[in-house]
Amino acid sequence: MKKILYILGIWGNGGIEKVISTYCERLDKTEYEISILPIEMRESVFTEKVNQLGIHMIIPSQKVKGNFICKYRIRQEIILDVVRNTQYDIIHYHNSNAVSYIYINAIKRCCPKTKVILHSHGDDAEAPFVKMKRLFNAVIRKIYQNIPDFYAACSENAGKWLFSEAAYNSQRYKTFHNAFDTKIYCINETSRNEIRMTLNIESKYLLGTVGRFCYQKNPEFILEVIRRLYDAGMDFSFLWVGDGDERESIMCKVKGEAFAEKIIFMRFSDDIPGIMSAMDAFLLPSKYEGLGLVLIEALCAGLPCYASDKIPRATKLTDKIKYLSIESPVEWANVILKDVDNGYIVRDNVDNFLASRKYPETEILQSVFNLDVLMMDLNDVYRKLLK
Repeated sequence: MKKILYILGIWGNGGIEKVISTYCERLDKTEYEISILPIEMRESVFTEKVNQLGIHMIIPSQKVKGNFICKYRIRQEIILDVVRNTQYDIIHYHNSNAVSYIYINAIKRCCPKTKVILHSHGDDAEAPFVKMKRLFNAVIRKIYQNIPDFYAACSENAGKWLFSEAAYNSQRYKTFHNAFDTKIYCINETSRNEIRMTLNIESKYLLGTVGRFCYQKNPEFILEVIRRLYDAGMDFSFLWVGDGDERESIMCKVKGEAFAEKIIFMRFSDDIPGIMSAMDAFLLPSKYEGLGLVLIEALCAGLPCYASDKIPRATKLTDKIKYLSIESPVEWANVILKDVDNGYIVRDNVDNFLASRKYPETEILQSVFNLDVLMMDLNDVYRKLLK
């Protein structure tokens, strides 16, 4: 049996955790023994799932704290403490920044026989010091471009961000779009009615988003869209699902605002499909995304989606998504208001509600989000590396 180790920065409720959980569920456990090493552990709806699958979740040996240099040293020690003690056949490293090259270089020096995959999940640098990080990324990826044994990315943009042109165009690269079990997002009337009743939504329009409270997800922009919808007199509530470093500051900004009663804050739920069934429209004004997996979930739930024009067009699974500039919250509000008026955003009180929320089965089968195709491709890469 071959041993696989998945490494990621934080185990929480994000897209990378969802991808790894899907891999763990679908890979043949008689062929692979799978372990997961998060550099930082947080509360996660995915932990119980991987535990039930018999996956070995490795608890980090240290807490990551201190300045940048201290954090870098601690992260590397956490990784090397694990790989020194177990001979893994494949290490599949999921990240979105160039520091991962340095960690992989240390892994390869420690375990030269282990095959390492670097898997990119982002297409730009996180704030702060964005320009400096972009420069660092460009330099490091060129210096270390030959260290990983294979390169993978969740989208073409994510591949071009983290890998050199030579690596991206080589036979050692493949795009693995984040496929998952999409059918669980098919609208569920029972869940919809129960959640809306619990939230006391009644007949209001329920807009919403799901994601971390952080610079990338552009939470201040969402507040401005909500403000303008409120000023226009729209009868709505906004369900904001997620956690993150900026959650408390956003909640503080909302206090005292006239539209505060319109916002329902909810920490991550283990029933995101039900949450999306309850919604009537979905917003994702991100400053950047490696892919934007949550949009695929929302489209599978039949939701009209309003997305940042910075998000990869690989997310255009159906025609129910509109890409808008994040320069103008007024534009977002105007488009949403227009779509309410023309019946594009549909509530229960119309005859064609269920038809408007139809699961896009044909589009999924023909798209890059076909899970069966993804797993065949992933198994193919693993087996070739293990030859």
